[in-house]
This record gives sequence, C-alpha cells and structure tokens, in this order.
Amino acid sequence: MKVVFAILIAVVLAACSEKKSVSYESTMNLIEQQVRLPEEAAPLNQYARYYATDADYIYAVYIKTVDSADPNFDLPVGQRRWVADHLNLPAVLDGGCSVVNVRYNRITLKVDIPVCNGDA
Repeated sequence: MKVVFAILIAVVLAACSEKKSVSYESTMNLIEQQVRLPEEAAPLNQYARYYATDADYIYAVYIKTVDSADPNFDLPVGQRRWVADHLNLPAVLDGGCSVVNVRYNRITLKVDIPVCNGDA
C-alpha cells in the first residue's frame, strides 16, 4: 500500500511540474509575441532570454553575453529559461543594447517596458 501511495504522489508531482513548465512556455511565448525591441537592439533570437515573476510583473533580461562558468549567464544565445526567483536574473549595469530589460504586466497582459541598458 505504501508503494502505491508513493507512486501516486510521484505521478501527481510530475503532472504539476509539467503543467508549470507548459505555463512558463506559453507565458514566454506570449511575451515574445508582444515585445517590440528598441530600434538599436538586435533581433530577439540573438539574445539569451531569462524570465522571472515578481508580484504583478514578469521581468525578462535579454543578453548577448554567455559565460558558461556563471550560472546566471550560461544560457546559449537563442534559448530561454524561466528563473525561479527574479533576484537571480542576470544583472548587468551597462552594455547598451547587448542587454535589453523587459517588464510584462500580469494584470494588463501587456509588455510595458522594453529598454536597452545604459552605457558605462
């Protein structure tokens, strides 16, 4: 009986994980369909794209820099990842349009800030 219960729990947890993954994928798709990058920015597929939720917003950081030794910057260009905590999004202080910050409003369902970083 314990084995059956353990298997049932594992199946339920796997189903929840799959639903969350599908939800993240559809949310990233929705944002990427709406976002209009600044004129100076590269095309979307030339960035590694990181997403995370914080309250009423989803924040995204699109970066062209990849550093396989740094888990915050190790995503290959052209791919995307949902980050569990918005505090773990890549933090870049300059870089111009090699770094684009996006904010998606979960209430209005609109992208309301796609901006390039400043230059140091």
